[in-house]
Amino acid sequence: MFATGENTGNLVFRKGLECLIDTTSAQLADPRNADAILYGSGDLPDLVLISCANWIGEGNSFEESNYSRSEVLSRRPLQLAPIGLGIQATIGDHPFRISENTRRLLLILSEHSHQISVRCSKTAECLQDLGITNYIITGCPSNFISESDRDRLAITYRDRLQTIRSASSWNELRLVVNEPPEGHSSDHLFLSAFTELASSIVVQTPSGISSVRYQQQASQETKIPSRFSTEAKRKVTYFFDVDAWLEHSYSSNATIGHRMHANMVGLQAGIPSLLIVHDARLQGLADTMRIPVITEAQAYAIATSPPSFFADIFEEQLSAYLARRDELYDRFLELFNSMPNVEPFIR
Repeated sequence: MFATGENTGNLVFRKGLECLIDTTSAQLADPRNADAILYGSGDLPDLVLISCANWIGEGNSFEESNYSRSEVLSRRPLQLAPIGLGIQATIGDHPFRISENTRRLLLILSEHSHQISVRCSKTAECLQDLGITNYIITGCPSNFISESDRDRLAITYRDRLQTIRSASSWNELRLVVNEPPEGHSSDHLFLSAFTELASSIVVQTPSGISSVRYQQQASQETKIPSRFSTEAKRKVTYFFDVDAWLEHSYSSNATIGHRMHANMVGLQAGIPSLLIVHDARLQGLADTMRIPVITEAQAYAIATSPPSFFADIFEEQLSAYLARRDELYDRFLELFNSMPNVEPFIR
């Protein structure tokens, strides 16, 4: 799990980059080998692409991580290309404050980058407060793991919507539910409401995967406590390969849940998918990318309503999502065309 950043959703982010630009000659670095790859040979790389989705946040863990990142990236004059820089914060009126190590890191990213790809307007505002203006709002590259254009996706969505509307209950359909955030107030309530309806429950985090993976290997005396019921465990699945994840989605009819990347896999497979917004990070992404979203209250209404209710909510937001996807692709194209030694794939 370490190589995934403790969340397999990050593999979807990386897959999106691979679908946008040619990365065949790139070396993949993580915190364990970044020093050796960046500085080991004596020759600096031409360009360092950085996946930095959740680098801006509050608390000691962010400050410790950003101190280490600042030290690595400031050692020599690297040419950087930060992708998907994002703020990690909760919904509410609490003012967001940037601490010293995070401030230093953001200034380093700005100084060594032609442009910074940021995922939402909230992140852009954070940079503006520091006087940083060389950014472009792109959303998340996971929006492009499918090569289907707008028209082809629209046809696929509408075929799926017709299937959903023709069903009288979720028992006639394959509904993919994705893992709620552990410790969130709705965790057990959400799983209770949707376990029976789900054909599968996709998990992304160490707690989700280990509670099932190692549960199966443990003896009766050493069972690991699990947030999943016995019925839920039978439906839990996880993926370390994005293509396999997409194949799983192709065979389903709909996706719902709190995980942005799990829902994005569904969307890119042409599957009607609704994201439950539960924090400012998801709200910012949803506003930028026009991802079809619902509230917690709407999610529970879907669990007790005919599938056509789900279809109506999704279709109402579909046109805006497809139009914005085209706009954000053009922004990524602008970004990558401005970088040295980067070859974007033209759709």
